[in-house]
Amino acid sequence: MPINLAGKRALVVDHGAFVELALRLARKGGFGEVYYCDPSWETAYAKIDHAVIGDGFEQVRRVKEPWALIDGGEVDIVIFPDVHHGEMQAHIESLGLPVWGARSADQLELHKLRFKKIQDELGMPHADYDVIYGMLSLREYCARTTDRYIKITPQFRGNRETFHHSDPFETAMKLAQMDLEFGPLGDILTFLCEHPLKGKIEGGIDTYTVDGQHPDQVVSGWEIKDKCYLAEVLAWGEVNQVLRDAIDPLWPILKARGTKQMISTEVKIEDKVLLEPTIRFPSPGGEQQMELYENFPEIIWEGAHGRLVQPEVTYRYACTAMIDHDGDSNHTRAIRVPESVRRWVKLYNVSRVGDLLATAPGNETIGAAIGLGSTVQEALERLKEVAEALKDQPVKVHVEDLAKALQEAQEAKEKGAGMEGTEVPEPAEAVT
Repeated sequence: MPINLAGKRALVVDHGAFVELALRLARKGGFGEVYYCDPSWETAYAKIDHAVIGDGFEQVRRVKEPWALIDGGEVDIVIFPDVHHGEMQAHIESLGLPVWGARSADQLELHKLRFKKIQDELGMPHADYDVIYGMLSLREYCARTTDRYIKITPQFRGNRETFHHSDPFETAMKLAQMDLEFGPLGDILTFLCEHPLKGKIEGGIDTYTVDGQHPDQVVSGWEIKDKCYLAEVLAWGEVNQVLRDAIDPLWPILKARGTKQMISTEVKIEDKVLLEPTIRFPSPGGEQQMELYENFPEIIWEGAHGRLVQPEVTYRYACTAMIDHDGDSNHTRAIRVPESVRRWVKLYNVSRVGDLLATAPGNETIGAAIGLGSTVQEALERLKEVAEALKDQPVKVHVEDLAKALQEAQEAKEKGAGMEGTEVPEPAEAVT
């Protein structure tokens, strides 16, 4: 029997990206009280735009620090949707509070060179790679190579995500920017430079794990990075065998590390290679799962106690489009979201000021819009309705980029790699 969470109190400790998770947990059927804490604003020169993330929402109470609630017995569960704070999670758990979080498993994503060594130990295939130390050596390396995917390890996502080195001329500007950004610190950086794989079809799995267990139904789909995501809910046995084989060796590691967290994969299907796991709340895949699972709060509560709960799936298909703001990303930006579509708009680093939703400075992308349906066509049409409701706002909703995702889904279907049970709309449907 589902537990009544109305008498339970939850604390979400985040870095700003997942305020919407706290709002989802506070909805009807969720926790009676939800607190939100983003401690990353605490610096000697704090700024208000980050200090108020999570503020202004009736459903959630923002707190500046977590410890008074934890030590005072004011909460029943602590939830860490993002990376880091592994030792903090272990300490809170030692106090007797259940914790939803990755523990140390986030290192599988952040320490990319270490993960390559784990892949070798487990016999998992991976791309060939070179390890380069320091900016000077990287510059020399890029001058004599082409077509590499370059990552900083350990990862500092705020500085640089993975970037493609196509040829020395095109990469020269990136390297110049990195020289300015890192200065003398560039000498101590380590770069993982992956050789390209042959396969073109890239799929993945979005789900959750409780001590190495996974649910019987998971989300699988095609993402166009920073633009959109097309996904379907499948029984585990229906998921492409390559996608299952790619993640299977990791379940014992997640069990050993006590991981209770969302997990996402990116897999080159023809090469049978897991690029890297994401052991945190993913985006855009996470925004979909919040709404695809009717019992999402129960999944978190029971999972934090070491009990895997199966998802109660609302729809079979989901379309997500990222939202970019037209304003200067160095300053706080705002939009109005009609209440009719508010549930389907998931914003990052957000606070509420009157009828405005304000997002803190940072990236051009301020969130995601989602559409769910019993068919891909229905999910796409619902996403278009959300985009239409935002047409007068200073934003771009990347619905048209789903054309590429639909094309990839069609190609995957032809090769037996997904979407076998449904009709995939023509790519032109995304741009009409």
